[in-house]
Order: sequence, then structure tokens, then C-alpha cells
Amino acid sequence: MSEKGRNILMRIVAIIFMGVFSAASIYMTYTVIHSIIMTERGRDWVPVTGTLNEQKLDTMTRTFKSPNDFSAPSQRLTASYSYTVDGQTYQSTRIDFSDGQADNFSSERKSKQKKMLNEVPLTVYIDPQNPKESVIDPSLPAEQALFRTFFLLFPCGFAVYVMIGTLMLPLKRWRKLSTPVTGIFLGGMAFWLLVFYHDSYGFKGLTLLTLMSGLLFSGIYYLVRHDKLRDWPET
Repeated sequence: MSEKGRNILMRIVAIIFMGVFSAASIYMTYTVIHSIIMTERGRDWVPVTGTLNEQKLDTMTRTFKSPNDFSAPSQRLTASYSYTVDGQTYQSTRIDFSDGQADNFSSERKSKQKKMLNEVPLTVYIDPQNPKESVIDPSLPAEQALFRTFFLLFPCGFAVYVMIGTLMLPLKRWRKLSTPVTGIFLGGMAFWLLVFYHDSYGFKGLTLLTLMSGLLFSGIYYLVRHDKLRDWPET
């Protein structure tokens, strides 16, 4: 293959690579922000009595290819339940505000939700403005939010940087500041979880969020310092 052909191939591979990680970054960002928004909305939802129709643990096994192949089984809690509001009966399968049936990143959270499902009568939280919207556990899916926030930094940090840099291209004055803006974005999400949902995390989670929050303050410091330097008289 000629040098020109190799260059074209490398560019195609780079585009595919960035496309995959950019799509993953957008999806992760959406799910974290959506979970936070729904959790805040859920604070105003009201409890009603429901009936548990089915509850089970779906077992999934993932096989990782390596010199020593190994399987990693995981379990996801699923359930279906019904409830009646103003004479109308509704069906739902949503357990919490995570992406999927339930946030199963934590065995403690899984046990908590199993206990909630087994309560008699079953307590279902509904949106009083839209009774079709319901949930069993209205708390933030903290472990999932933490994992995906960290995932945005590693391994998707470069993709996030490129996307933010692309969005800032029309801003001539600021387009060279993609790095601190990326830090503010990633650190800001971690800082939000640290400040408003600190009681949902243990020591390890709080430590990781604290370290990631440093990106927010370093990014702000850089922007402030950069802005001051622009106002200095030339010598």
C-alpha cells in the first residue's frame, strides 16, 4: 500500500474511532443528566398503593477474550407492577431512574430495591400530573451516575475534548480554550453529584468525585487567569 493509501486508511480509522467514542460520550452524558433531572422531578411525586405482578433476577454472562478466557456473570433486577389512580389501572416495569430496568451496579442497592418490591402493600411513586409515569425507588441511581461520569473522562475524555473543541470553533476568542472548558464540563458533573448527592456514596465514590471535581476548579482558574493575562499591557 502506498503512503497516500496508508494516510487515507489511518484517517478513516480515526474517524470511526472518534465516531464510536463520541456517540458513547453523548449517550453517557444524556443518561447521567436524565437521571439527575428525573430524580429532582421525583421529589414531588406522590406515593400510591400498587400490586407486584412479577419480580425476578435476570442473569447475564459476559465472556472476556484474553489469554485466560473468563466469564463474568451479572444479575439485573426486573419487575412488573400495577397501580390504580382515579379508577384507571396502570402497568409499569420501571424500578428506578437508571438506564434500564434498574441500577444493578451495587448489590446493596439491589437488596434495597428487592425489599421495597416485597413490601405489602407495595408503594409506587407517581407523577401527579401524569399518572402513567411511576417508579418504585425515586432515589438517584448513584453508582451508575458515578460510573458513567468517570467513563466520560476515561476512556472517552479525548472524544469529549474534540466535541467541545468542535462546538467552540465559531468562538474565535475562546476556541483555544477547549481543554479548560472540557475540564469544567467533566468536573462540573462530578461536583454536582458530590455536593447534592454525597449521602449516596461511600468513601471510594466520594474520593473519586472529589478528585474529578478538581477538573472544574482547575478549568475555572485557567479561564480566569487567561482572561486577566489578556488585559495585561504589552511590554
